[in-house]
Amino acid sequence: MNPNTKKLPILVHRTKLESLIRGTKGKIFSCLFLKKDGSIRAMNCRLGVTKGIKGTGKPIHSQSNSYMTVYDMIKKDYRIVNLDTLTLLEMEGRLYHVQD
Repeated sequence: MNPNTKKLPILVHRTKLESLIRGTKGKIFSCLFLKKDGSIRAMNCRLGVTKGIKGTGKPIHSQSNSYMTVYDMIKKDYRIVNLDTLTLLEMEGRLYHVQD
């Protein structure tokens, strides 16, 4: 395969995002999403980081919302991603375009 060719994005439905991200099992992935203030954020992140967690806070994720807590690898801190506003996801060398 020619390395100069662009990868075609894989279309993925929004309802499959959580299982797709959890399937990374702690590997780093990139995402692009719309923040609450309307700005766009690109982030390299991962799941499963337990550094600095005391276990005393309220968990943000539940069945009634689409929020997921991830660890931002650049900022070295935890961030909340709203899966309802996520537009692009790149992991394991694959680019996913989110559709409703």
